[in-house]
Amino acid sequence: MGSNKKEDIDYFQKMIDSGKFIILGKMSASIAHEINNPVMIIQNLASLLIDDIDNEGKINCNPTTENYENLKEIINECKRISKITKNLQNFSRSSSKKLQMKKLETVILNVVNFMHHLFVKNQVQVKINAEVAQTNCLIKQDQIQQVFVNLLDNSLFSLNKKFGSKKTPREKKFIEITFKNKSIGKDKDKIDYVVVEIYDDGIGIPEKDKKHIFEPFFTTKKTKEDYLDELEKNKGLGLGLSFSQVILKDHNGFIEFDSKENQFARFKIYLPVFTEKSSEQSSFDDSEIVF
Repeated sequence: MGSNKKEDIDYFQKMIDSGKFIILGKMSASIAHEINNPVMIIQNLASLLIDDIDNEGKINCNPTTENYENLKEIINECKRISKITKNLQNFSRSSSKKLQMKKLETVILNVVNFMHHLFVKNQVQVKINAEVAQTNCLIKQDQIQQVFVNLLDNSLFSLNKKFGSKKTPREKKFIEITFKNKSIGKDKDKIDYVVVEIYDDGIGIPEKDKKHIFEPFFTTKKTKEDYLDELEKNKGLGLGLSFSQVILKDHNGFIEFDSKENQFARFKIYLPVFTEKSSEQSSFDDSEIVF
């Protein structure tokens, strides 16, 4: 018996959500560490303030005093915690079924901010270059966000396999994200795309694996159990690129890649630039468009 469209969509969304839990699991330790640091600072500064309370229960917080500076630092550290938790909430919140006009650079910046702790922990530098005039696209944000997470997570794994997870100069261990505009086709058939390139100088993709990387459950992250490091213990199920391809196709986009083993991998995500014309011709037939 064949499944209906709603069942297919529900299953598809469950798989996207499972990808969120995988990356959240990888980040749990670094997020806890990142939050613990400002909490300890706040605790220590609050203790200093308590020590300075006089016999009348007053404390001198004149702008020239150390107490005043400590209070400012407490406020800054609280803002830091708020930013961390907000990034976490934005990533893990329930998905929207609505199409939204979004700037792709904003979407990927949110993803980079969310994964910031993983990049810092593994000493990976992320470079972002913009060579575009238009980046507005009509998207389901959580789905496109998951595409970027999948690709950045793959890059991080590749870099760690080549350079190791620690004690590597960050200029030799980097991910470069570039935005471009490209037109494909001629005259009335021409489509303008935002192209997002994600490049890393990691282990690349072996020639024998290139024709398989978009196949469901195909993964190059398997290795002998005795040699698994922390990142590899959380290896995925080989669904990231497969579902990314489906997501992009559903958005009238596509994905390309180029790679040389032990040298680099470059993935290119194509999404149509949003225009009034593209809105009228959109293939989404069951979603509300939000501006």
